Amino acid sequence: MRLTRTTPIEGEKLTAEIMERIGLGESVTAHCDNTREYDNSRGNAIYVRKNRVRPDGYTYKIQTSNLNSTVTVTVVKDL
Repeated sequence: MRLTRTTPIEGEKLTAEIMERIGLGESVTAHCDNTREYDNSRGNAIYVRKNRVRPDGYTYKIQTSNLNSTVTVTVVKDL
């Protein structure tokens, strides 16, 4: 799996810590190599959005692509 962002980040997994480091309007994309990584990244993103509230009051927008096997998380104002 490869992670991309406006600025490069270290890591092999889409974790809560990575998601918490991105700012308003920024995004991080997980480019998954297989279905297992895709499902894991998608599940982690959904779990963090529901269970870990950001202290700045913003939330996460999660976009997925089955065709490209990508999960993109963007920080946005409350939906």
